[in-house]
Amino acid sequence: MLKDPNETASKRSLTVMIELYKRKLWNDEKCVNVLAEACLNTNPKICASACKFFLVLNYDFESESESESSDEEDKKLMQGRYKGTKKMTKARQSNLDKAIKQHKRKEKRKNKVKITTDFLPIDLIYDP
Repeated sequence: MLKDPNETASKRSLTVMIELYKRKLWNDEKCVNVLAEACLNTNPKICASACKFFLVLNYDFESESESESSDEEDKKLMQGRYKGTKKMTKARQSNLDKAIKQHKRKEKRKNKVKITTDFLPIDLIYDP
């Protein structure tokens, strides 16, 4: 897809591949070598983006702020979502509890996916 003559399609596919690598979904050698081929592209924008990917030394993929929130903070957050003039009934309370559990489950899954590799992308190129 990166060899497509359409500039916008090539640029879009390059940014998608870089984003997938950063999110650690496609962090294998094949993806890195496709990005390495993009460094030899005739289009200067594609070439610059691919080279910038390899030259960045500080890979801070976990840039999103991860704050450990307690049960009370989660409850306040979810109550703000269900805030209104109506009285808190048993059904609303159970819905609130379900939402809190679902939020905790999502956070637990997000933290569980962390897989660290000590290799920089430039180390995964077949023939550097």
